[in-house]
Amino acid sequence: MPVKTSRRQLLKSVAGAPALLAAPAAIAETPAAPRPTILRPGSIPVSTLPSHYDVEPGVHNLEAGYWSMMPRVVAEAFARHTADVNRANAVWARNVLPGGEGWYAAARQAQASIARMVGCAPGEIAVTRSGADALQMLITNYKPLKPGEAVIHCDIDYDAMIAAMRWLGTHRGAQVVDFAMPEPATTANILAAYEDVLKRTPNARLLLVTQVSNKTGLVTPVREIVAMARARGVDTIVDIAHGVACLDFQIEDLGADFAGWSVHKWTSAPLGTGAMYIRQSRLADIDIAFGSTAPADDINARVPPGTVNFAAVQTIPTADVIFINDAQIQVGRAIFTRFTGTARTVFPDQCFRAHVVIGRVVIFGRCTGEPCLTYAFIRNQRV
Repeated sequence: MPVKTSRRQLLKSVAGAPALLAAPAAIAETPAAPRPTILRPGSIPVSTLPSHYDVEPGVHNLEAGYWSMMPRVVAEAFARHTADVNRANAVWARNVLPGGEGWYAAARQAQASIARMVGCAPGEIAVTRSGADALQMLITNYKPLKPGEAVIHCDIDYDAMIAAMRWLGTHRGAQVVDFAMPEPATTANILAAYEDVLKRTPNARLLLVTQVSNKTGLVTPVREIVAMARARGVDTIVDIAHGVACLDFQIEDLGADFAGWSVHKWTSAPLGTGAMYIRQSRLADIDIAFGSTAPADDINARVPPGTVNFAAVQTIPTADVIFINDAQIQVGRAIFTRFTGTARTVFPDQCFRAHVVIGRVVIFGRCTGEPCLTYAFIRNQRV
């Protein structure tokens, strides 16, 4: 007879893990630790992490995947930049201040900061308003696609990206092909599923791959999938929204030519910041955004013109210096051990193989939690 438990009981047992999952009220009462003079990756110990955040008392927020809570030092920088932009106004944004300092310089610094995060050239990064914006622009403006060619996506890709792939069918004459991710997933059967859909779609031109699924937490072997697709003449656009700052990788490790993600998710940057990556040699294969007057050889021409949240973009370099804090990864691993130790008494072992869910568990430990950790169980009425 299967053991029964409630979601409340399961999460309660998990909450006994590291300090990050302590009750927000308790976190709020924790005396603030002295702020480091210089914030460096790995400079914040696990024990002091909660004191760097202002958490709403009485609320157990288990969703950190929408956007990341800013630590206090980032929130303060964002407030300063907001005040500066409000005071300087258009003369700053139009770069007419004495000394040449203005929006253009701030934008370049943000691009360079994001490039450092993922290990690429600044000229291969465009700052966007979100990961959805970045990926939608990559998908809908993908130039090599011809009418009658196929585009492929998986059932656990992000819904907005699936919609963009379907848009290629209604507006660009593409054949839209989808397939189901095998469950329980293993590296072998994931690769087999992608190989199968590529083999039975000889007219494929474009493939969407999600590094970490927001629905199940599945971490896919992106590099192998990209290589498999490239061998068949298929380009890949990779959604790395839940991988950046949660998994240890550089953009080159994926082998992808195109990627998009939300900087405001896991890198502690302000809401309204995202990033688009295009390998320099492939820039011409993504069309210029409607209305853009930027030079064609500038990646920023792929972003629609319009006023952005200047202060949010200015704050990205501040978030950059703390986003890869080693302590957060340690917390994620501790939660993985605690969660699986409890959950294996309730669910089949195969649901908790580390290579399948470790990415989401790391995410779960970074801020205040993420409900998608148990999404598959809730969906199947197991919790």
